[in-house]
Amino acid sequence: MILRNLARRKTRSLLTILGIAIGVATIVMLGAMADGLAEGYTATLGGSGADLIVTQKGSFDITLSALPQSAAEQIQAMPEVRAVTGMLAGIVTTEDAPYFVVFGHEPQGFSMARFKIVEGQSLAEWRGHGRPLLLGRLAAQSFKLKVGDTIRLTDSVFRVAGIFETGSAYEEAAAVISLANAQALLQKPRQVGAFQIKLKDPSQMERVKQRIQRVLPYAEVVASSQAAEIQQQIAYVRGFAWGLALLAIIIGGFGMMNTLMMSVFERTREIGTLRALGWRRRNIMSLVLKESLVLSFLGVAIGIVLALGLNALLTSLPGLGGWLEIVFSSRLMGQALLVGLLLGTVGGLYPAWRASNLSPAEALRYE
Repeated sequence: MILRNLARRKTRSLLTILGIAIGVATIVMLGAMADGLAEGYTATLGGSGADLIVTQKGSFDITLSALPQSAAEQIQAMPEVRAVTGMLAGIVTTEDAPYFVVFGHEPQGFSMARFKIVEGQSLAEWRGHGRPLLLGRLAAQSFKLKVGDTIRLTDSVFRVAGIFETGSAYEEAAAVISLANAQALLQKPRQVGAFQIKLKDPSQMERVKQRIQRVLPYAEVVASSQAAEIQQQIAYVRGFAWGLALLAIIIGGFGMMNTLMMSVFERTREIGTLRALGWRRRNIMSLVLKESLVLSFLGVAIGIVLALGLNALLTSLPGLGGWLEIVFSSRLMGQALLVGLLLGTVGGLYPAWRASNLSPAEALRYE
């Protein structure tokens, strides 16, 4: 009966399902993007073996963080610090992609150990002509480049010295150049986006954090495992996703309510017949609520499929797919199902109550 009732007005049901699907797809994509960014930042900032990460206090994102490179000397002078290295990250354009992530690292810094060279040479080993660049495996495949080829980043030309792997799609869809070249390319002379710090004794972490914050009051110091949590961009994307979820529940709930109310009015005589044949109010209420939940969960299922399809499209684009690393998790799918449950309940509760309270005699006389 549920499927038959929903099939009576196919266009109305399909439009309701489509509206839910678009909302759910948007929520899932934004949540997956936030999770992907968090994983990418955790790999980039915490995967080098650093104990502490220093960034600009209040910066929206690592690409917008700016610290004086000279502060490295103050940090290195602390007796608890084994090594400190600066890094810079930014987004540039290439001939084949409008957005491409570039990381600047000190060639001799300990952070370079993370980049496993699978072809060519490292930045420290480069003895060729031109400005050297390490290209991630995914970026090399996407741009169809190999060792020795050249690539234009904004207005500068670099030569591919090597191809690397790290196990992180976010990094492997990007490029690594020397810190000096990154400062020139991103127009940030004598600046770094973050300092990565190795300690002689990790148990001294809290003490060192306090010392650095006293010396550099404009900086924020966190453990490398928490570096992704302070990126405001991730918090904004997640907050935007939850805001859209609330909006989808409100708008989708009213849309669902309108669809089911029209369906109840059109089936007034049928509901009266069922009541006259012995159906109780709770049976009628259950029927309409189940119709609402079926519509809602069909919309959720199609929305998830749309999100997966959009992900496949984005990851096929050179540069952009890596920059927008998307991670679908069971937690995210659970959130989508929760939105579907709320939509079905909110949108179907009043029409179900209205249908269950129809008088059998009046319903049978309804024209």
